[in-house]
Amino acid sequence: MATQQHVPSMLPEMSRERRAEGTWRIPIADQYTNGTGIKMRAIPAAKAGWEAVKLGTAGQKHQRYRTSDINFYVIALGRLHGRRLARTSQGLLGLMPADVEIGDIVAIIVGAESPMLLRPGSEGGAYKIVSECYVYGIMDGEMIGTDTVFTHIDVC
Repeated sequence: MATQQHVPSMLPEMSRERRAEGTWRIPIADQYTNGTGIKMRAIPAAKAGWEAVKLGTAGQKHQRYRTSDINFYVIALGRLHGRRLARTSQGLLGLMPADVEIGDIVAIIVGAESPMLLRPGSEGGAYKIVSECYVYGIMDGEMIGTDTVFTHIDVC
């Protein structure tokens, strides 16, 4: 059970460029898997793939888009089947499991590789871990600062 509730102050307003970058990074959870299977942040080829996917068949007329860029983006989208776009109460966008519910909480858990989606238990009981999630703008520790309050919660 949470010992105290603390919602961090809003992230600094994102620049127009950062928001635009989110349009191609969010649908693929900003992930790229290299040839050896290691996951990393999406590479610029992903943006080219996004642009080609947006153009649809019209993109076939543009030689600047390589088939591999398009394939990478489509494969990345396919890996996220069962996820949906969601917005937090603080206005951040991300990918959540399809069964996300109003009232679920995005939590940064110390030691976890990504934010977790938690569902409050009934009558103040333990939280249930629903799934990991991707939230654009908090994946690199942006929510942790000198004024961060860490809270102990029970999870089942």
